[in-house]
Amino acid sequence: IAIDGQVALRDFVLADYALGVVQSPLSFRGETLGFDAILGQKGKTQFNGRTALTFKKEGLQVLSDVAIARGRTEDLVDVLAGLDPNLASFQGLLFGDVEGEGHIESPAASLTGTISLRLKDTRYYQRGLGAGAATLRFDKGEALVLEPMRLVGPLGTTTARGRWNWSGPLDFNFAIEGGSLLEAVNPERRGP
Repeated sequence: IAIDGQVALRDFVLADYALGVVQSPLSFRGETLGFDAILGQKGKTQFNGRTALTFKKEGLQVLSDVAIARGRTEDLVDVLAGLDPNLASFQGLLFGDVEGEGHIESPAASLTGTISLRLKDTRYYQRGLGAGAATLRFDKGEALVLEPMRLVGPLGTTTARGRWNWSGPLDFNFAIEGGSLLEAVNPERRGP
């Protein structure tokens, strides 16, 4: 059996990920449902990619690639906010520029993959966290792991790492070194 078509979705939510507006050609061949040229937009952030879902006797297999060329951190927070109230608490507070890519290739039941982000002009509660890279890893369908990351900016050097088990709470470490007390207390009064 072969099926071809086009899908266009508005306010699209998949497994609590709020993806926004998404469109793609659609194909079904053999055991594989393919979305070969995904174009999407969440807020001001455009993304593109491809996804193949293969339905096998042993379970659903996922192959997915996504890229963000120039996006906004707050839009990514909005995508993830439905996953957990702790993530939703960052809405309206975490801002900045982001670009990056993600790759998943695994059985859906033991989701494995990575998301690599490059952050710039990152601000939390208007405090300048700055720029740096972040890598998140889906760990065998059990957790989302934030690999050790570092942002350098007006607030100082901010480091974070941690793990969010799907069955339990967030477990993260966060630190600021060489920080600016003025930036922490009153970011509007920072000097040149």
